[in-house]
Amino acid sequence: MTARARKLAPGETPETRFADLQVHARVTRDAALAVRGDLNRRYTYHGYAKAAERKRLERLQRAADRAQEAFTSYLLAIAPAERDWYRGVPLHWLIDSLTYADAVTRDALSVVPPAAYGYAESWPRMFARAIGPDRAVQP
Repeated sequence: MTARARKLAPGETPETRFADLQVHARVTRDAALAVRGDLNRRYTYHGYAKAAERKRLERLQRAADRAQEAFTSYLLAIAPAERDWYRGVPLHWLIDSLTYADAVTRDALSVVPPAAYGYAESWPRMFARAIGPDRAVQP
């Protein structure tokens, strides 16, 4: 997954860009989930909704997907290469709880993230430990 790198705007720092992308991903995801929940309540399943309502949901979901892709691409660009944020850490946790300091550190993370579905309970502790130039995080 590649993201188009753009230069920082005057006055923008990597930390503010990270926060802006994270907030945008969270807001778009929440908007899509709210519409999906509303349609599920009204129609029992959102797939039974009217075509115009389904198209609105699909449009919101595409926007949420683009925002999440932009956030994760930027996260991978600023994070140490040894810490693979795509493996073992739930996307919702990255969008809701990850701090910039934890995203860019080679030291141990300030918090231990939850394990993604299908990963062992020991994985987050291994993932959160400090990484050195000779130690990559391995499952």
